[in-house]
Amino acid sequence: MKIMEISRKIFFLYKMDIKHEFQMYLEMSDIQSYLISLAYSLKDNLLGQYTIEKGQPPNEFEVTSVRFREKYGATGTIIIAMFTIRTEWDEFEKALAIKFIPTKESAFNELGNAIQLENKFFSQPQFGIPKVLFLSTTDPVVMVYEGVEGINYDEVENKGELPYLAGKLLALIHGGNIRPVDEELYRDLARILGRNLALTGKEYEISHAMGTAFETIKHASSGCNAFSDFHQSNVMVTLNNGKPQKLWVIDPEFMQMGSFDRMEDAGTFFGHQFYLEYRETGQYERSLNDMIKFLLGYDSIFKQLTQRRLYEIYPHGIPITFFIGFWALMDALDLLNNRLENATPEHPEILSRIDFALQFLGDSSIQHKIMEGLRARA
Repeated sequence: MKIMEISRKIFFLYKMDIKHEFQMYLEMSDIQSYLISLAYSLKDNLLGQYTIEKGQPPNEFEVTSVRFREKYGATGTIIIAMFTIRTEWDEFEKALAIKFIPTKESAFNELGNAIQLENKFFSQPQFGIPKVLFLSTTDPVVMVYEGVEGINYDEVENKGELPYLAGKLLALIHGGNIRPVDEELYRDLARILGRNLALTGKEYEISHAMGTAFETIKHASSGCNAFSDFHQSNVMVTLNNGKPQKLWVIDPEFMQMGSFDRMEDAGTFFGHQFYLEYRETGQYERSLNDMIKFLLGYDSIFKQLTQRRLYEIYPHGIPITFFIGFWALMDALDLLNNRLENATPEHPEILSRIDFALQFLGDSSIQHKIMEGLRARA
């Protein structure tokens, strides 16, 4: 969450215009006809694995039906479409994700990010990103991804070793290039947060709770390019007999080059999970255990890439508490400015996130448990 994230929050103010424009477009054309036409255009892609399994391409190809649902993301509409396809041999289903994007510049940027991630995962078949099958830069700007068989990470009830694998996934995204962090960026964002949440009457408490983390970040060599939107809903899991077979990262539109702290993406990943557990139970032991597994997974890949342990680049401690608290405060600000209708700073949903952030930022036991868990893995 950085300057791009602040800009993204502002974008929510006019997101509904994009949704409206897309609905107007749908009124001008039959969405089912559009999707079926698209499927015929991507016939070879849809038949890819099927042809390999059969040993030859079919002579007959007919799209007999399509089911779809719409999602409205931060920067556009996404249609998840499931096609039923008939050949001379049998019927099968194949999914596509069709993303309508505001500008062709955004589309090219996302395409570049997807290619970059595909290269990072090349030697790690356990991880991946859906392939981009088609890009149209005419109006409407459309990007088509292959469909992924799986469910979102946050929908998996019994996660088991999933946090460990998710940590490995993020470490691959970040890579092994070690450099200092642009610590001033986080100071600037903290000031913005404080000013915008000042009407809650907790500006001083927020500033004081966040203040000690800046020296920790300043002395770290943990800079990296950031995914910037590494929410649990942006990680999908393909299961085989209930066990994770492959993890996929989706929606790479906000990836950024720079020197952002590695724990920023980790904080985004765990923020909502910690907050929900704290709100429901008054503690966060389950989430903390998941996070330690996650950091152990991250550490295993980081060591392969750098021959160093994760805690070695954080001489003053790992600032994960800062970034989870930061997520909660950013979420409070987003509720105030965008998601709640006629919201005031005293709204219970806003105050509960601020109270969680203050509690979490002041809990020194978390750092001890994290370091203990990492150092136990010699």
